Amino acid sequence: MKILEIVPRLHCGGAERFVVDLANEMIRTGEHEVALLCVNRILPEDFLVRQLDPGVKLICLEMPESMAGALLAMPLVWNVICRERPDVVHTHLGGIQLAALPEWFHRPRAEYFYTVHNDAFVDAGNRLWLKRWLFRSGVHPVTISPESERSFVAAYGFHAPIIENGCGAKIPGAAELAAVAEEVRSWRSTPTSRLLLNIARFSPQKNQIAQARAAASLVAEGADLDLVFMGNDRDEEIRSAIQSLNCPRLHIAGLRSNPLAYLAQADFLSLFSEMEGLPITLLESFALGVPACVTPVGGMKDLVHDGINGLVAADTSEASIRATLERALVLDTAERARLGEGARAAFAPYSMQRCAERYLKLMTVPPSV
Repeated sequence: MKILEIVPRLHCGGAERFVVDLANEMIRTGEHEVALLCVNRILPEDFLVRQLDPGVKLICLEMPESMAGALLAMPLVWNVICRERPDVVHTHLGGIQLAALPEWFHRPRAEYFYTVHNDAFVDAGNRLWLKRWLFRSGVHPVTISPESERSFVAAYGFHAPIIENGCGAKIPGAAELAAVAEEVRSWRSTPTSRLLLNIARFSPQKNQIAQARAAASLVAEGADLDLVFMGNDRDEEIRSAIQSLNCPRLHIAGLRSNPLAYLAQADFLSLFSEMEGLPITLLESFALGVPACVTPVGGMKDLVHDGINGLVAADTSEASIRATLERALVLDTAERARLGEGARAAFAPYSMQRCAERYLKLMTVPPSV
């Protein structure tokens, strides 16, 4: 098949990470032509583009991230599809809107797919009507977890196939670990400090302020923990709220192109989000054998089993986050190792190879409309 993946941007994010890994895995089969269309400008910090397999054809329209840019991009996206003439067009995030015209008219003739990377209502935003229209016109939706599929049925009134996200995590080698070991040590305020790493962009959805407050309140009472926020930290409101706590054990690290080298040396992944789809970061922590502390939202409540491969908060409130952190702090080395082994064992169904195989099978024999 000739496959065109469409994503608005290649900034650091779970969905973007997934698209790059999926394109890489599809091209490695040696049986398909794969192109990736990025609509917006690629920025210097967009390290994901450098991780794209050379066999994947990268097409970038260099459009600004604005309403005007989106309107200007729509005919350009159509032109790319007409020029490339793919058998399959697979869109992600806002890519479904940008490809709306060819999706509606099915010109050139192709099968169109869209992966719902979040709760269906959150994913749709104020464009629920548009996505209903496109799904009725023959765009094939794909959901990423049982919870994602349940929200899809509530939003659209019919079922969509579930293909759980895959993860192409490469276990960092000794040299990669050593290169960041000193920085990791600098974040541990004491030799025995529990190090928790939140890998996510600053966003209300990711609930960083509640995490910071919960951790700071424990530190004020003498708890030995450090919480590191790693990811795009441009949201000034969240950054200021964390800094205003004046807690020396809260660290804002910003973007890193090699987050797995840091995660592999942390005690826990801290992912207390308000809502999620199926986070790639969580799958990466499974691959590394690092247990996660999470909230029971999205696909996380299907993957993380409390006391078996991680710890699950009662809800998304600051009080529940604090209680979960307290539980993490009292675990001894053996108990943490047991949770880590449980996390590693849970990774098996989420390899990118298995995920790509399921997508290719669906694309070969798409569901009837």
